[in-house]
Amino acid sequence: MRKSIAPIAIAATLAFCLAFNADSANQINTATAENATLADSLMSYGEYDSARVLIRTTLTDARAENDSVLLARVLALAGIAEVNGGDQSEALAYLNESIGMAQAQRDTVTWMRALGGKGNAFRNMGERGDARNAHGRALELALATRNRTSEGWARNAIAGLEWREGNLESALRESRSAAAAFRSVQHPQGELAAMSRIGPLYFTMGKVDTARTAMLQQLARSQELGIPSEEALVIGDLGVLEANAGDMTRAVQYFRRAYEYEQSKGNIRQSIMPANNLGNALAQLGRYEEAESILNKTIDMCETNGFTAFTGQLLASSANVLQQQERWDAAASQSRRALALGSALRPKARSTAKVRLAASMLAMDSTQTAIAVLQDQKSGGESATLLAKSYRRQNQLDDALTSALEAEESTRDGKVLRYRVDALFELSMCYAARGESDEALHWFNEGVQAARAHREQQSTHAWREVFGGARALVTSARVVLDHPPNADYHERVEALYDVLQTFKARTLIERITEPRERSDPRSAFAELDPVTLEELQTTILQPRELLLDFVVGENETYLFAVTRDSCRIALLPGYASDFPEQITIYHDAMGASTGASRTRLDGLQRSSAELGLRILGEFDDLIRSADRVVVAPDSYFNALPFGTLALSSNNEPLFETKAISRVPSATLLRLLRRPEKPPTDAIRFAALVPESSTELRGAKEEVRFLESTFEGVTVMAGLVGNAQVNEALSASDIVHIAGHVEVDDEVPWRSGILLGRRTASTSVSATRGSPGDEDGASRGAAEDDPYLRAARIAGWSIPARLTVLSGCESALGRITRGEGVLGLTSAFLSAGVKTVIATLWEVDDRVTADLMKTFYDQLAKGETAEAALRIAQLRIRSDSATESPFYWAGFVVVGDGTTTVPLVERPRGNRLPWVGMVGGLLIVGALGLRARGRASRKRTPG
Repeated sequence: MRKSIAPIAIAATLAFCLAFNADSANQINTATAENATLADSLMSYGEYDSARVLIRTTLTDARAENDSVLLARVLALAGIAEVNGGDQSEALAYLNESIGMAQAQRDTVTWMRALGGKGNAFRNMGERGDARNAHGRALELALATRNRTSEGWARNAIAGLEWREGNLESALRESRSAAAAFRSVQHPQGELAAMSRIGPLYFTMGKVDTARTAMLQQLARSQELGIPSEEALVIGDLGVLEANAGDMTRAVQYFRRAYEYEQSKGNIRQSIMPANNLGNALAQLGRYEEAESILNKTIDMCETNGFTAFTGQLLASSANVLQQQERWDAAASQSRRALALGSALRPKARSTAKVRLAASMLAMDSTQTAIAVLQDQKSGGESATLLAKSYRRQNQLDDALTSALEAEESTRDGKVLRYRVDALFELSMCYAARGESDEALHWFNEGVQAARAHREQQSTHAWREVFGGARALVTSARVVLDHPPNADYHERVEALYDVLQTFKARTLIERITEPRERSDPRSAFAELDPVTLEELQTTILQPRELLLDFVVGENETYLFAVTRDSCRIALLPGYASDFPEQITIYHDAMGASTGASRTRLDGLQRSSAELGLRILGEFDDLIRSADRVVVAPDSYFNALPFGTLALSSNNEPLFETKAISRVPSATLLRLLRRPEKPPTDAIRFAALVPESSTELRGAKEEVRFLESTFEGVTVMAGLVGNAQVNEALSASDIVHIAGHVEVDDEVPWRSGILLGRRTASTSVSATRGSPGDEDGASRGAAEDDPYLRAARIAGWSIPARLTVLSGCESALGRITRGEGVLGLTSAFLSAGVKTVIATLWEVDDRVTADLMKTFYDQLAKGETAEAALRIAQLRIRSDSATESPFYWAGFVVVGDGTTTVPLVERPRGNRLPWVGMVGGLLIVGALGLRARGRASRKRTPG
């Protein structure tokens, strides 16, 4: 119960304050008082570090002047400055001293202000009861003295406490009353501070449009008044709103602006939530290193400065980042650290930490522990969905269904659509587990619609890639295969294929089609629908051609084997199995350059047979009868060199007898196989080499061979400028690039081919944290960038039939949910190239040059791209010195492997001699080619 102030005491206090203010004006009009006023002004603009420095000096002077009134005031300022940017314990010491002095002197103004600071310190420490008492006392004094400014601050603080307790209507009333109080005395900063709660409160109440309107009004008002600190706060709130109910691209832009502003001003406390939100968002994009750096830095800062109330939320966010990397033990440890904070942990942070801990336990097969952690949670979308999943794993189907229905109901408003998607798919799986097929199919279809809506909210490709192929959709899609049980099995297989194709590689298709649709709305590429199984079999696949289409889920991987007259499905383990690790080990073993002994080669052959049988064994008959195999891999299968697989220990690898290519999706295969006019002019050939090509002698040899052997070859040494390269590539039928490739797994579209002169500030790794460049476009647009970036390539129009990337690991990149591997290969496909030759690992520079000679010779004889590469690989493999898969197995055909290019060979008498070619390259060197005098055996990144 709050204590009341007796009317007589109030009157006496008022009289004393008025008299004191009149009598002491001259006493406090000193340099010390002026410094105190300046410090106060600095704090009002968020300059807490500068204010703290000034206050330290001012406090010493105030103590020396023996002026208790001035000292009480400065002590209050010192405490408030520490609350906002320093040590909470030190803040309380200053504030308690100020309160004691102000109360003794009846200095109500200082008394109220110090009480407010004390309440904020308690709030930061998680002591909400003490915080409420301090702010309540300040409000009583403000009402008694009719001090509208102090009333506004007290009500605003109480609104925050009410919100944290879940009393939303009460919090909204207090916020409105606070704004009105400030407005009545024309206090714009206070008014904006009170307004800052109104929008988020409306959002929490489910009134999204009202919330957005309130926040935008607040932003306009803060910009009109020129108060950047308040602008930063509302920008952070807008980011939260857009992240949960709108556009993640815009949300991240808001988070960055808010975080960077508060960091630049040294506003420690104000930077905490923007840091938390930005870290979570970056992690969703796969930018784990930057996300962890921001969160860990902020956690350390909170622990150092006593911001205990915020530490738990940051630890829970750190656990979320670790979970996305499948570092379950570390994630569980961070969650437990948060929960160990006990009563200091905010309810929302406690709930988040429990969900993160339960998710980690579930991933580590500690299902009962996950249930125990979640059972006392309030019903909510994410926690209820996770609890349903846990019960389902324990075969407690009634409990699972109850929790899933709670999750569906709590997410029905669609306020946080990603929780809605997961809830719907989990509900479908619960009904499927109970054998209720009609309900299962209904909720699965609802989930598909919600997943589409969630994805379409995103305005940039980077975020569509994140949300493009929800793992929950793939995991729950089994219901389409199993239900209804009385339907024809082949019809169910067809239905499953069609729904999964809707999401697979959807964003890459858009990257390809959107630029063409903008240039010609009537283009055949406009509004390209996903391919159907019927269309695939009747119009796209060729005779004796087999498509192997992978879709990876949590527990199962669907492998479709499609020919013109059949479609079969095999169920393989999903990403929660040992498959990812096994394939990674196999990839690394095949790509290892050491240990080419017969014993090791025999071991690799056995591994090829074991893995081949495990993956492809059910389709042995289809593979044997096919001439061509087109693979549409997904997730970790993208790293697999399929041509090396065998179907028994006595068989040769598949590429021995089959032409093999790969595509991101069957829909893209349809796009690549659209009819086109054959070239009427001579083939134009662009060959790009690094500025310092002496580092790659094999690369230089490749270019010598091409220019001396074929007509129409133009050599470009170095990257004169992106515009010049674009011009050259847009007029080429073949593009050959021999240079260092650097793949950025965190921002795939920032991957690049080093052609110019690299510096520390322009390397791929140095640009990973470029603010606001989530899609990789900013760095790629720079004309002086020595890298030819994926983001820039994807935006160009390159009509080339064939692009050859003979640098290393050019076919790899970050794996995203349902979108395949994103990197340089995808960029060239997006630019319009039909076929790309790329590599899965580091390749040998000199052997690659030999392989490329055979490849181009075969192209000139009329072979398809996939056949030419196969012949070249067989030739390298036939030499005992290069028999190891390291030398040949990493090369892959991506796109339409049936592409042919009618190369025209130079007449033998007109071919340039080697010496002439060296001279030609030296002439090109005048444009930027400089020798560094060092050879490199491998084409290794960087």
